[in-house]
Parts: sequence; structure tokens; C-alpha cells
Amino acid sequence: MSKKRVLKRRTVLAMGLVLVGMTTAIQAATINYGDFSGATVVYQQVTEASVDPLFPLFGAPDLVIDTLDFKPLQFESQSAGSSPGADVTDGTLMTTIMAKPGTPGIDLVRILEAGDFTLSGNPDTMGMARATLHVRLEVVEIDGAPLPVPIPFLLDDDVLFSLPGDVSGFWDLSAEFDVNMLLAEEGSTSGRATKIDIALNNTLTTTSQDGSVSFIKKKDFFITTVTIPEPASAVLILLGVLCCGLARRRR
Repeated sequence: MSKKRVLKRRTVLAMGLVLVGMTTAIQAATINYGDFSGATVVYQQVTEASVDPLFPLFGAPDLVIDTLDFKPLQFESQSAGSSPGADVTDGTLMTTIMAKPGTPGIDLVRILEAGDFTLSGNPDTMGMARATLHVRLEVVEIDGAPLPVPIPFLLDDDVLFSLPGDVSGFWDLSAEFDVNMLLAEEGSTSGRATKIDIALNNTLTTTSQDGSVSFIKKKDFFITTVTIPEPASAVLILLGVLCCGLARRRR
């Protein structure tokens, strides 16, 4: 098994490859799940692109505080034998994240996914199962002011299993954007992101030979946004907690 996670900043070639994959998926079928209003942010126009709109890959999410919780039911890939010997399932998900009024900014965006895999075959057969995640994040607004040119960032993650070593088990992928740190590295030392565009491409791939079967499935997918209060707000929250504690003690 091998796994890697690489941050690519302003990598034109990598962005082009991701966008080509996303464009192909978008041309297939687009499903718009609408807007989801959380505690401190709003996820606008949550949209997926997959081969068949009647069989979505991600499905409609649930909203828990500031987390979109997807429960994919049929995001899987399976290959058996040598005809055809390979299978690819590819999906794209997009949304715009807006900080709510009174929220100072978007500090962290975290994407997590998980699933399982099974590989079986004769000792001398080959089989492979792979999951890949490509995420493009663009900061399009800082402190409520639109940027003339969005600031893009990329994160990739992937995991690979193969015979004869790997037989079955669980897998997970993740991408975490520390937005404040990334903006500081770009030279934007003041202000906080208040609007972000997210576009991600997810692929499950299996290959097999005569005598082998490969299977991989995604079962969980989350997008979480974290906002950190301003120092003054944090002090007020802390004072509120202390006051509540003192009131309970007096009772």
C-alpha cells in the first residue's frame, strides 16, 4: 500500500489536469442540491457531476453545524477478470462557501473521505484498487471585498492497494487547507477569506486479470469549515462561560 499527500500552490499543469477531469464529469450530468446554511457559513450551490443523474455518486448531504455530511451509496469501482480488466468511477463536487455576517472569516477547510476495498485472486494473479482526491480551492473574497484575481490552491491525496500483498481493509483520504497560513504565504498578510470556491474531483479505479477480482467503495465524505472568533469575541465567549459556571456554583 502506498499513500501520498502533496500541496501544490499555483501549479498550472496540475490545475489543468484537474480541470480537464472536472470538465469531462460536468459534461455528463449535473445535480444541484441547493444551499445549506450552517452556524457560521453558508454552502451555496452544492453541485455534483456524475455519469447518470438518476444514480448520483455523492448524493444529497446532511448539514451538521458547519459540516456537509455525504453518505455515498453507489460510489464504487469493480473489475473482474481480463474482460475488460479495468473500471473507473469518476465524480466531481463543487460549492461556494460564504462566511455569514458577523463571522470574521473562513480559517480552515477540511475534506475527509473513507471506504473499504477487497482484492482476491490466485497467488500469481494481479489486481489493483485505487482512490484519488484532487481539490482546488479558490479564495475569491477577503473581508467582504471581491478579489480582482482569485487566489488558487491545490491539494492531492491518493491511496493504492494491490495483489498479492493487500487483500481487504479500510482506506481514507483527506485534504486540509489552512486558509490563513496559505494567504500569508501568498503575501496577503492582512484580512481573512470570506468567500471561497471549492471544486474537487474524486476517482475510484480497479484493474484485474483472469482469476482476480478487485473492488473499492467510498462510504463516507465530509466537508468541514472552521471559523475562529476574533480575540475580542473569544474573550466575550470565555467570560460568558465563566459567568455561567459561577452562577451554577452559587446555586
